[in-house]
Amino acid sequence: MKLTASAADSSAGVRSDERRYPSATVQTTDATVTTIQTIQVEANNLVVHVEADVAAFKSSTGVAATYRLLACFKRVAGVTTMVASSLTSLEDAAAVTWTVTTTNSGTSIVIQVTGIIGDTVDWKCWVSSWAKA
Repeated sequence: MKLTASAADSSAGVRSDERRYPSATVQTTDATVTTIQTIQVEANNLVVHVEADVAAFKSSTGVAATYRLLACFKRVAGVTTMVASSLTSLEDAAAVTWTVTTTNSGTSIVIQVTGIIGDTVDWKCWVSSWAKA
């Protein structure tokens, strides 16, 4: 089984059933969905469990939030699809519209963050995953 990660500011290749990826950071200044981490699923007939811990901070006001994203993906016949995901968030009231999401894009798993218009938010993401054939 092979999983490969790339992030907004780091990348790593892996050849293992279990992997903790390098942390990744991005900055948002509006409500545009922004990719912070990408995991390439290179083998077929897999189930992939993904855990992402994300911290967000608006330094000008001290508004903060943390998120725990859990997701299940599968790759069958060359196609990666999401089975299900859940998100737990702990945030200041002013950060209630910020969010973390995941989706698939081709054979990749993508972790994305979204801020709010007019706010500069700094994001940091730590991802781990494991795969089972």
